[in-house]
Amino acid sequence: MSEPIVRIVRMTFHPDQMASFLALFKERQRAIEATEGCRGVQLVRDIRFPNIAATISRWDSEDHLESYRKSRLFKETWRLTKVLFAAPPEAFTYREPRQLQSENIRPADMLRPGAGSPS
Repeated sequence: MSEPIVRIVRMTFHPDQMASFLALFKERQRAIEATEGCRGVQLVRDIRFPNIAATISRWDSEDHLESYRKSRLFKETWRLTKVLFAAPPEAFTYREPRQLQSENIRPADMLRPGAGSPS
């Protein structure tokens, strides 16, 4: 059985291209989230370097992510995104901890101080 995964892609943009990327992300986010097996995608920005951002997407399985990466939506979005880069992107794929799955803890809850510690 496939396990849910989290994909993080860290991207460094030319400073004058960040607004273009933000607009592209806003335009494509719902379409990406509508892809089979996608549990959601969000964008976060570096607190010190305004031209660095990361996407965090959650997928039902690696197969779902790979299907998306082969899709027309991904290929077109990536074509428009990669020309904005100031440096090569970094991508990381993680298994979602079983604790999050079995206890129905939302990943965003884990970012709060004290999350995961006994009450």
